[in-house]
Amino acid sequence: MDEAQLIWRLGRWIARRDNGGARLTWSGGSITLRLREGRLVSTEGLDTATLASRLGCAGLGHADLLEEARALATQRGVQEMEAVGCAKETVETALRSWYLDPNRQLELVEEEPPAVDGATISMTHAVVELILNDAGSELCSRILPDLKVLLRRTASFIDLYVPLRLSEDADLIVAKITGQRTAEEIALRSPHGTDEVVRLLAALIAAGMLEPVPVVTPPKEVELLPSTFPEEPPPRRRVRIGLLLGLAAGVAALLIIATLVLLRVLAGTNAAPPARWGVVIDMGCEPQDLQRVLRKANQHPQILRAVKASSERDEPCWRLVWGRFASAGEASTAIASLPSGLKRQGFEPHPIELETGSEGSAQDPRQEQ
Repeated sequence: MDEAQLIWRLGRWIARRDNGGARLTWSGGSITLRLREGRLVSTEGLDTATLASRLGCAGLGHADLLEEARALATQRGVQEMEAVGCAKETVETALRSWYLDPNRQLELVEEEPPAVDGATISMTHAVVELILNDAGSELCSRILPDLKVLLRRTASFIDLYVPLRLSEDADLIVAKITGQRTAEEIALRSPHGTDEVVRLLAALIAAGMLEPVPVVTPPKEVELLPSTFPEEPPPRRRVRIGLLLGLAAGVAALLIIATLVLLRVLAGTNAAPPARWGVVIDMGCEPQDLQRVLRKANQHPQILRAVKASSERDEPCWRLVWGRFASAGEASTAIASLPSGLKRQGFEPHPIELETGSEGSAQDPRQEQ
Protein backbone atom coordinates (compact mmCIF):
# COMPACT_ATOMS: atom_id res chain seq x y z
CA MET A 1 0.00 0.00 0.00
CA ASP A 2 2.80 2.43 0.86
CA GLU A 3 4.36 2.10 -2.59
CA ALA A 4 1.16 3.41 -4.19
CA GLN A 5 0.96 6.54 -2.02
CA LEU A 6 2.83 8.75 -4.51
CA ILE A 7 0.54 7.61 -7.34
CA TRP A 8 -2.50 8.49 -5.25
CA ARG A 9 -0.95 11.82 -4.31
CA LEU A 10 -0.38 12.71 -7.97
CA GLY A 11 -3.99 11.75 -8.73
CA ARG A 12 -5.33 13.99 -5.96
CA TRP A 13 -3.23 16.86 -7.30
CA ILE A 14 -4.55 16.36 -10.83
CA ALA A 15 -8.15 16.19 -9.59
CA ARG A 16 -7.84 19.51 -7.72
CA ARG A 17 -7.22 21.23 -11.08
CA ASP A 18 -4.94 23.78 -9.47
CA ASN A 19 -2.30 25.71 -11.35
CA GLY A 20 1.15 24.35 -10.66
CA GLY A 21 3.85 21.88 -11.59
CA ALA A 22 4.82 18.30 -10.80
CA ARG A 23 8.31 16.84 -11.20
CA LEU A 24 8.25 13.06 -11.69
CA THR A 25 11.50 11.14 -11.36
CA TRP A 26 12.15 7.44 -11.91
CA SER A 27 15.14 5.21 -12.64
CA GLY A 28 14.99 5.89 -16.37
CA GLY A 29 14.44 9.63 -16.41
CA SER A 30 12.36 12.56 -15.22
CA ILE A 31 9.62 14.81 -16.51
CA THR A 32 8.12 18.11 -15.38
CA LEU A 33 4.40 18.61 -15.96
CA ARG A 34 2.82 22.07 -15.73
CA LEU A 35 -0.95 22.30 -15.45
CA ARG A 36 -3.50 25.09 -15.62
CA GLU A 37 -6.98 24.16 -14.38
CA GLY A 38 -6.30 20.48 -14.93
CA ARG A 39 -4.87 20.84 -18.45
CA LEU A 40 -1.28 20.13 -19.37
CA VAL A 41 0.17 23.29 -20.95
CA SER A 42 3.86 22.38 -20.99
CA THR A 43 6.19 19.49 -20.22
CA GLU A 44 9.96 19.23 -20.14
CA GLY A 45 12.37 16.33 -19.85
CA LEU A 46 11.31 14.35 -22.91
CA ASP A 47 13.10 14.01 -26.24
CA THR A 48 11.27 16.37 -28.61
CA ALA A 49 13.23 15.08 -31.60
CA THR A 50 11.33 11.80 -31.31
CA LEU A 51 8.07 13.69 -31.70
CA ALA A 52 9.19 15.28 -34.98
CA SER A 53 10.42 11.92 -36.23
CA ARG A 54 7.02 10.33 -35.54
CA LEU A 55 5.32 13.14 -37.43
CA GLY A 56 7.68 12.72 -40.39
CA CYS A 57 9.22 16.20 -40.32
CA ALA A 58 12.28 18.07 -39.11
CA GLY A 59 12.25 19.15 -35.48
CA LEU A 60 12.42 22.73 -34.27
CA GLY A 61 14.42 22.08 -31.11
CA HIS A 62 12.05 23.31 -28.41
CA ALA A 63 12.73 21.85 -24.97
CA ASP A 64 9.00 21.89 -24.15
CA LEU A 65 7.28 18.94 -25.81
CA LEU A 66 3.92 20.69 -26.16
CA GLU A 67 5.52 23.87 -27.46
CA GLU A 68 7.33 21.74 -30.03
CA ALA A 69 4.04 20.07 -31.03
CA ARG A 70 2.26 23.41 -31.46
CA ALA A 71 5.20 24.86 -33.41
CA LEU A 72 5.34 21.85 -35.74
CA ALA A 73 1.63 22.37 -36.45
CA THR A 74 2.13 25.99 -37.47
CA GLN A 75 5.53 25.79 -39.18
CA ARG A 76 5.68 22.30 -40.67
CA GLY A 77 2.11 21.96 -41.92
CA VAL A 78 1.25 19.18 -39.47
CA GLN A 79 -2.32 18.98 -38.19
CA GLU A 80 -2.34 20.37 -34.64
CA MET A 81 -4.60 17.58 -33.40
CA GLU A 82 -2.18 14.98 -34.75
CA ALA A 83 0.88 16.74 -33.30
CA VAL A 84 -0.66 17.18 -29.84
CA GLY A 85 -2.01 13.61 -29.97
CA CYS A 86 1.50 12.28 -30.51
CA ALA A 87 2.76 14.48 -27.67
CA LYS A 88 0.07 13.03 -25.40
CA GLU A 89 1.15 9.48 -26.24
CA THR A 90 4.74 10.42 -25.41
CA VAL A 91 3.66 11.81 -22.03
CA GLU A 92 1.59 8.68 -21.33
CA THR A 93 4.62 6.48 -22.06
CA ALA A 94 6.67 8.46 -19.53
CA LEU A 95 3.83 8.26 -16.99
CA ARG A 96 3.68 4.49 -17.41
CA SER A 97 7.41 4.20 -16.67
CA TRP A 98 6.94 6.32 -13.54
CA TYR A 99 3.98 4.23 -12.34
CA LEU A 100 5.91 0.99 -12.76
CA ASP A 101 9.14 2.09 -11.07
CA PRO A 102 9.16 1.24 -7.32
CA ASN A 103 11.78 4.00 -6.86
CA ARG A 104 9.54 6.72 -8.26
CA GLN A 105 9.75 10.21 -6.76
CA LEU A 106 7.27 13.09 -6.87
CA GLU A 107 7.73 16.78 -6.15
CA LEU A 108 4.82 19.20 -6.43
CA VAL A 109 5.83 22.76 -7.26
CA GLU A 110 3.77 25.84 -6.51
CA GLU A 111 4.00 28.00 -9.60
CA GLU A 112 1.78 29.81 -12.07
CA PRO A 113 2.33 28.32 -15.54
CA PRO A 114 1.77 30.92 -18.26
CA ALA A 115 -1.34 30.66 -20.40
CA VAL A 116 -0.63 29.28 -23.87
CA ASP A 117 -2.13 30.06 -27.23
CA GLY A 118 -2.94 26.69 -28.74
CA ALA A 119 -3.95 23.16 -27.90
CA THR A 120 -3.46 21.67 -24.42
CA ILE A 121 -4.06 18.20 -22.97
CA SER A 122 -6.60 17.12 -20.35
CA MET A 123 -4.48 15.39 -17.74
CA THR A 124 -7.51 13.46 -16.47
CA HIS A 125 -8.21 12.06 -19.95
CA ALA A 126 -4.55 11.18 -20.48
CA VAL A 127 -4.28 9.21 -17.21
CA VAL A 128 -7.57 7.34 -17.71
CA GLU A 129 -6.77 6.58 -21.36
CA LEU A 130 -3.33 5.24 -20.46
CA ILE A 131 -4.61 2.80 -17.86
CA LEU A 132 -7.74 1.62 -19.68
CA ASN A 133 -5.73 0.88 -22.83
CA ASP A 134 -2.85 -0.84 -21.02
CA ALA A 135 -2.65 -4.57 -21.56
CA GLY A 136 -2.00 -6.88 -18.65
CA SER A 137 -2.34 -6.26 -14.94
CA GLU A 138 1.10 -4.93 -13.98
CA LEU A 139 0.11 -1.26 -14.15
CA CYS A 140 -3.13 -1.81 -12.22
CA SER A 141 -1.28 -3.74 -9.51
CA ARG A 142 1.05 -0.79 -8.94
CA ILE A 143 -1.85 1.64 -8.62
CA LEU A 144 -4.08 -0.70 -6.61
CA PRO A 145 -1.77 -3.26 -4.97
CA ASP A 146 -4.38 -4.40 -2.46
CA LEU A 147 -8.00 -4.94 -3.47
CA LYS A 148 -9.09 -5.05 0.16
CA VAL A 149 -9.46 -1.28 0.41
CA LEU A 150 -12.68 0.67 0.62
CA LEU A 151 -13.27 2.97 -2.33
CA ARG A 152 -15.20 6.21 -2.12
CA ARG A 153 -15.84 9.01 -4.59
CA THR A 154 -13.96 12.25 -4.10
CA ALA A 155 -15.76 15.59 -4.00
CA SER A 156 -14.91 16.29 -7.66
CA PHE A 157 -15.99 12.86 -8.92
CA ILE A 158 -19.03 13.91 -10.96
CA ASP A 159 -17.29 16.95 -12.47
CA LEU A 160 -14.41 14.78 -13.67
CA TYR A 161 -16.26 11.58 -14.56
CA VAL A 162 -19.05 12.96 -16.77
CA PRO A 163 -16.77 14.56 -19.42
CA LEU A 164 -14.95 11.23 -19.89
CA ARG A 165 -18.03 9.85 -21.71
CA LEU A 166 -17.23 6.26 -20.77
CA SER A 167 -19.43 3.31 -21.70
CA GLU A 168 -22.67 2.29 -20.01
CA ASP A 169 -20.80 -0.73 -18.63
CA ALA A 170 -18.43 1.69 -16.87
CA ASP A 171 -21.43 3.57 -15.45
CA LEU A 172 -22.82 0.32 -14.04
CA ILE A 173 -19.51 -0.43 -12.32
CA VAL A 174 -19.26 3.11 -10.94
CA ALA A 175 -22.77 2.82 -9.50
CA LYS A 176 -21.48 0.13 -7.13
CA ILE A 177 -18.93 2.46 -5.52
CA THR A 178 -20.73 3.48 -2.34
CA GLY A 179 -17.87 4.07 0.08
CA GLN A 180 -18.87 0.90 1.94
CA ARG A 181 -17.41 -1.71 -0.42
CA THR A 182 -13.86 -2.74 -1.09
CA ALA A 183 -12.41 -2.87 -4.58
CA GLU A 184 -12.58 -6.66 -4.32
CA GLU A 185 -16.29 -6.61 -3.43
CA ILE A 186 -17.06 -4.24 -6.31
CA ALA A 187 -15.26 -6.53 -8.75
CA LEU A 188 -17.01 -9.65 -7.44
CA ARG A 189 -20.47 -8.01 -7.53
CA SER A 190 -20.03 -6.89 -11.13
CA PRO A 191 -21.12 -9.09 -14.04
CA HIS A 192 -18.12 -7.78 -15.97
CA GLY A 193 -14.73 -9.44 -15.88
CA THR A 194 -12.67 -8.85 -12.75
CA ASP A 195 -9.68 -7.55 -14.74
CA GLU A 196 -11.90 -5.05 -16.56
CA VAL A 197 -13.42 -3.77 -13.32
CA VAL A 198 -10.06 -3.45 -11.55
CA ARG A 199 -8.61 -1.63 -14.55
CA LEU A 200 -11.43 0.94 -14.43
CA LEU A 201 -11.06 1.39 -10.66
CA ALA A 202 -7.30 1.84 -11.01
CA ALA A 203 -7.79 4.46 -13.73
CA LEU A 204 -10.23 6.45 -11.60
CA ILE A 205 -7.89 6.23 -8.60
CA ALA A 206 -4.88 7.43 -10.61
CA ALA A 207 -6.95 10.36 -11.89
CA GLY A 208 -8.01 11.32 -8.36
CA MET A 209 -11.71 10.54 -8.79
CA LEU A 210 -11.71 7.67 -6.30
CA GLU A 211 -10.05 7.60 -2.90
CA PRO A 212 -8.75 4.30 -1.45
CA VAL A 213 -9.31 3.90 2.28
CA PRO A 214 -7.50 0.99 3.99
CA VAL A 215 -9.82 -1.27 5.97
CA VAL A 216 -8.92 -0.81 9.63
CA THR A 217 -8.99 -3.96 11.75
CA PRO A 218 -10.25 -3.21 15.27
CA PRO A 219 -7.36 -3.52 17.73
CA LYS A 220 -7.45 -6.25 20.34
CA GLU A 221 -8.88 -5.26 23.65
CA VAL A 222 -6.13 -3.93 25.87
CA GLU A 223 -6.03 -5.28 29.40
CA LEU A 224 -5.75 -2.45 31.87
CA LEU A 225 -3.27 -2.76 34.70
CA PRO A 226 -4.83 -2.73 38.17
CA SER A 227 -4.94 0.76 39.59
CA THR A 228 -3.27 1.48 42.92
CA PHE A 229 -4.50 4.22 45.18
CA PRO A 230 -2.69 5.75 48.15
CA GLU A 231 -4.11 4.84 51.48
CA GLU A 232 -4.81 8.50 52.21
CA PRO A 233 -5.84 10.99 49.53
CA PRO A 234 -3.52 13.97 49.07
CA PRO A 235 -4.61 17.19 50.74
CA ARG A 236 -6.76 19.48 48.62
CA ARG A 237 -5.33 22.79 47.56
CA ARG A 238 -7.19 25.83 48.74
CA VAL A 239 -8.14 28.37 46.11
CA ARG A 240 -8.56 31.91 47.20
CA ILE A 241 -12.08 33.31 46.85
CA GLY A 242 -10.70 36.56 45.45
CA LEU A 243 -9.04 34.68 42.57
CA LEU A 244 -12.28 32.89 41.70
CA LEU A 245 -14.23 36.15 41.72
CA GLY A 246 -11.63 37.74 39.45
CA LEU A 247 -11.82 34.89 36.95
CA ALA A 248 -15.64 35.01 36.95
CA ALA A 249 -15.59 38.75 36.30
CA GLY A 250 -13.18 38.30 33.41
CA VAL A 251 -15.33 35.60 31.78
CA ALA A 252 -18.43 37.78 32.15
CA ALA A 253 -16.65 40.72 30.50
CA LEU A 254 -15.57 38.55 27.54
CA LEU A 255 -19.13 37.28 27.09
CA ILE A 256 -20.49 40.83 27.05
CA ILE A 257 -17.93 41.96 24.48
CA ALA A 258 -18.62 38.92 22.25
CA THR A 259 -22.38 39.57 22.43
CA LEU A 260 -21.97 43.23 21.45
CA VAL A 261 -19.74 42.31 18.50
CA LEU A 262 -22.21 39.67 17.32
CA LEU A 263 -25.15 42.09 17.55
CA ARG A 264 -23.24 44.71 15.59
CA VAL A 265 -22.37 42.21 12.85
CA LEU A 266 -25.96 41.01 12.61
CA ALA A 267 -27.29 44.56 12.52
CA GLY A 268 -24.94 45.55 9.68
CA THR A 269 -25.44 42.46 7.54
CA ASN A 270 -27.78 42.86 4.59
CA ALA A 271 -26.34 40.09 2.40
CA ALA A 272 -28.74 38.13 0.27
CA PRO A 273 -29.50 34.59 1.44
CA PRO A 274 -27.39 31.87 -0.19
CA ALA A 275 -28.79 30.01 -3.16
CA ARG A 276 -29.41 26.73 -1.38
CA TRP A 277 -32.49 25.49 -3.26
CA GLY A 278 -32.88 23.68 -6.54
CA VAL A 279 -35.54 21.86 -8.54
CA VAL A 280 -35.35 18.06 -8.82
CA ILE A 281 -36.36 17.01 -12.33
CA ASP A 282 -35.32 13.34 -12.20
CA MET A 283 -34.27 10.77 -9.61
CA GLY A 284 -33.49 7.08 -9.22
CA CYS A 285 -31.61 4.52 -7.16
CA GLU A 286 -30.79 1.79 -9.68
CA PRO A 287 -27.61 1.62 -11.82
CA GLN A 288 -29.61 2.46 -14.95
CA ASP A 289 -30.93 5.54 -13.16
CA LEU A 290 -27.36 6.73 -12.62
CA GLN A 291 -26.70 6.28 -16.33
CA ARG A 292 -29.76 8.37 -17.22
CA VAL A 293 -28.93 11.14 -14.72
CA LEU A 294 -25.28 11.33 -15.82
CA ARG A 295 -26.29 11.39 -19.48
CA LYS A 296 -28.67 14.33 -18.95
CA ALA A 297 -26.15 16.21 -16.79
CA ASN A 298 -23.55 15.73 -19.53
CA GLN A 299 -25.92 17.06 -22.20
CA HIS A 300 -26.69 20.23 -20.20
CA PRO A 301 -23.65 20.83 -17.93
CA GLN A 302 -24.38 24.55 -17.53
CA ILE A 303 -27.84 24.16 -15.99
CA LEU A 304 -28.04 20.59 -14.64
CA ARG A 305 -26.02 18.70 -12.06
CA ALA A 306 -26.17 15.24 -10.54
CA VAL A 307 -26.47 15.26 -6.75
CA LYS A 308 -26.07 12.17 -4.58
CA ALA A 309 -29.00 11.57 -2.23
CA SER A 310 -28.91 9.69 1.06
CA SER A 311 -30.50 6.27 0.96
CA GLU A 312 -31.01 3.31 3.26
CA ARG A 313 -30.16 1.03 0.36
CA ASP A 314 -26.70 -0.28 -0.46
CA GLU A 315 -26.83 1.54 -3.78
CA PRO A 316 -26.85 5.36 -3.68
CA CYS A 317 -29.73 7.36 -5.10
CA TRP A 318 -29.16 10.24 -7.49
CA ARG A 319 -31.10 13.43 -8.16
CA LEU A 320 -30.88 15.54 -11.29
CA VAL A 321 -31.11 19.14 -10.08
CA TRP A 322 -31.91 22.25 -12.12
CA GLY A 323 -31.07 25.80 -11.02
CA ARG A 324 -30.09 27.52 -7.81
CA PHE A 325 -32.53 29.59 -5.78
CA ALA A 326 -32.53 31.50 -2.50
CA SER A 327 -35.75 29.95 -1.18
CA ALA A 328 -38.24 27.16 -1.71
CA GLY A 329 -40.75 29.71 -2.96
CA GLU A 330 -38.44 30.93 -5.71
CA ALA A 331 -37.71 27.35 -6.74
CA SER A 332 -41.44 26.50 -6.89
CA THR A 333 -42.18 29.59 -8.98
CA ALA A 334 -39.38 28.76 -11.43
CA ILE A 335 -40.83 25.32 -12.18
CA ALA A 336 -43.30 26.97 -14.57
CA SER A 337 -40.36 28.12 -16.73
CA LEU A 338 -38.63 24.72 -16.76
CA PRO A 339 -37.75 23.92 -20.42
CA SER A 340 -40.03 21.20 -21.73
CA GLY A 341 -37.05 19.26 -23.10
CA LEU A 342 -35.75 18.71 -19.58
CA LYS A 343 -38.97 17.27 -18.19
CA ARG A 344 -39.21 13.54 -17.66
CA GLN A 345 -42.59 12.01 -18.31
CA GLY A 346 -44.22 10.78 -15.11
CA PHE A 347 -41.86 12.68 -12.78
CA GLU A 348 -43.16 15.71 -10.91
CA PRO A 349 -40.48 18.44 -10.51
CA HIS A 350 -40.22 19.72 -6.95
CA PRO A 351 -38.00 22.03 -4.85
CA ILE A 352 -35.25 20.63 -2.66
CA GLU A 353 -32.83 22.21 -0.23
CA LEU A 354 -29.26 21.47 -1.24
CA GLU A 355 -26.48 20.50 1.10
CA THR A 356 -23.71 23.01 1.70
CA GLY A 357 -21.23 21.06 -0.40
CA SER A 358 -23.42 21.33 -3.50
CA GLU A 359 -24.11 25.06 -3.25
CA GLY A 360 -22.82 27.47 -5.85
CA SER A 361 -23.36 31.03 -6.91
CA ALA A 362 -26.97 32.14 -7.07
CA GLN A 363 -28.06 32.35 -10.67
CA ASP A 364 -31.52 32.15 -12.16
CA PRO A 365 -31.54 29.25 -14.65
CA ARG A 366 -34.10 31.16 -16.72
CA GLN A 367 -31.25 33.49 -17.63
CA GLU A 368 -28.89 30.64 -18.53
CA GLN A 369 -30.78 29.45 -21.56
